[in-house]
Amino acid sequence: MKIKGKIAALLGVCVVALGLAACNGTEDPSNTSTATETSVPTSEPTSTSTSTPTSTPTSTPTSTPTSTPTSEPTSTPTSTPTSTPTSTPTSTEEPDNTWAEGLVNGTIVYAENFESEALEIGTNPESGKTIYITKDASEAIHTDLVTLNGNTFMKLVDTNDKTNFTNIKLPATYNSGVLEVYAKVNINLLAGKWNQIALVNSTDTELFAVRSVDKNYIGYRFGTGDGTQITPSVSNIINQWVAIKMTVNFTAGTVSLSYNGTEILTQHVQAISDVTAIQFCTGGAATDRTVSVDDVVVGHTEASLNDYKTVASQNLTTAFGTYVSTDYTEDNYALITAAKDSGLTAIESATTFAEVDAAYETAIAAMAAVEEKTLTPAELLAIAKEEAVKEINDEYATYNLAKYTTNGADLTAIKEKALTDIADAVAIEEVTTIVEKAIEDMAKVEKDPIIGEAQVSTAIDFKLATATTTTSDKSVDMTADFKFVGGDSVTTKEGVVFNIAESSSNMKIEANGLKFQEADKAALSFSTTAESTITLVLYVNSASRGMVITSTNGYNITIDKDADNKATYSTGTGYTTTASSSTFTITINSAAADTFTIKSAGKYTVYTQSITIVGVN
Repeated sequence: MKIKGKIAALLGVCVVALGLAACNGTEDPSNTSTATETSVPTSEPTSTSTSTPTSTPTSTPTSTPTSTPTSEPTSTPTSTPTSTPTSTPTSTEEPDNTWAEGLVNGTIVYAENFESEALEIGTNPESGKTIYITKDASEAIHTDLVTLNGNTFMKLVDTNDKTNFTNIKLPATYNSGVLEVYAKVNINLLAGKWNQIALVNSTDTELFAVRSVDKNYIGYRFGTGDGTQITPSVSNIINQWVAIKMTVNFTAGTVSLSYNGTEILTQHVQAISDVTAIQFCTGGAATDRTVSVDDVVVGHTEASLNDYKTVASQNLTTAFGTYVSTDYTEDNYALITAAKDSGLTAIESATTFAEVDAAYETAIAAMAAVEEKTLTPAELLAIAKEEAVKEINDEYATYNLAKYTTNGADLTAIKEKALTDIADAVAIEEVTTIVEKAIEDMAKVEKDPIIGEAQVSTAIDFKLATATTTTSDKSVDMTADFKFVGGDSVTTKEGVVFNIAESSSNMKIEANGLKFQEADKAALSFSTTAESTITLVLYVNSASRGMVITSTNGYNITIDKDADNKATYSTGTGYTTTASSSTFTITINSAAADTFTIKSAGKYTVYTQSITIVGVN
């Protein structure tokens, strides 16, 4: 492999100022708050942090960075800010940032306590404001400056189920050294999975966010997904100011996070780059969520020359590792090794960032200039055969022979013949043809049937069928007693057996589906004989009502509506649950053969609307 170019940016990991949820987060309708909502914080932030962080990040790396700077870092920052926000007062005097001293360890490059009368909030990045709403105003209005008990802060509110994203633009793009972000945050309720603070890049893409991974607990994520809960768990705090400090060590490639002075994420390894803004946001929800922000401080410490050398040496060593000795003559591979060693020596002897760059680039170019050895036709054929054997074995390994009890021998025979033919081949083109045919033939081998004698699925729709009362016979024939919409008989496939529990007179098909009452008596059960994906659609239309789904293999899923008529459900592995108004959908993925039972959680009227079983091969 031939690697050229200047040392890439010192990538690092970012630590985001703690929010309790995630920008671009997904709404979790079940995680609703029980706390009293307030539109503004109930306590006034002080002029300094609520407590002093217990850990002091340094610029010395504790782990290997993944890349190096694309340009030579500037000189070491002084103790005064290197720039001021574009939205600061028009006065030529430097702003008084004494209130921010001690909140970060590096040079303060941005500080905002929202007390300036000249501060303005824009509506889009194009507005040129330091603080701006990133979405169209019709989607995310309501980012305002609010004064309470003599203190002014910024407040974000989501309206009309729209998430409010508001950015604070940093005075420069940060990719090296150590970046610290401190802020005080106050949220008004616990709900769902959502961000409040994130670091974003020049395209407004989330790099790191502090979010709520559960309505009660704090977590974080890098870009997408539900996020990772902090361990040991840290509870969200509402209606109080909390001090959050995020430290991104680009040189070490780590992120650290403190919450009210206690470090809760220490040197988490994750590389990010192109940090251009701090993003605060609410989670779009029917219940308005409020995020209040105060005392935002950003500190930066440039990378040291020693750190820069470390990164260059590590990247040069990595580049050397891409050269395979068998691709070169012994003498030529020795030249590559010598170029690497000379580069490492020159990097160590460098006295400036420019000299480090030059030493690195010279070594990379010298290694790339060494010619690979010329292989004979026989050597090329041997390499092709070796690669072909691996490809055939890897393809064969993707087949689960447990699902080929009838035709598994055919798969094995195809593989073995291909390996024999490859060994006998006399040309690379012949090897290629053998591999392609073997892969094609394996794909044609049929798997075992999943249900009965064919790969079929069972789907029963109880909704809007003709009302029919069941008998008390526990083994009632579903074909006779339950009807599809339109009056067609339900066709149950071989291998899926439905049973009605005793006192089934309490079960009846009505407009909302198959009605259940009497939790201990009225129940519907069904069995599968092979791995399947099962989808249940259930209907609970009243508060304090619920249903339970259990199985022989240990599934125990509860869905219900609480006293406020809000949908909730239990959590677990192997299945997903969603709720829309009174309708609940449970999907059990790739379930082994099992017997499932559906029943009311009490003496309540609840309904099963449909059951779909699809065989998984």
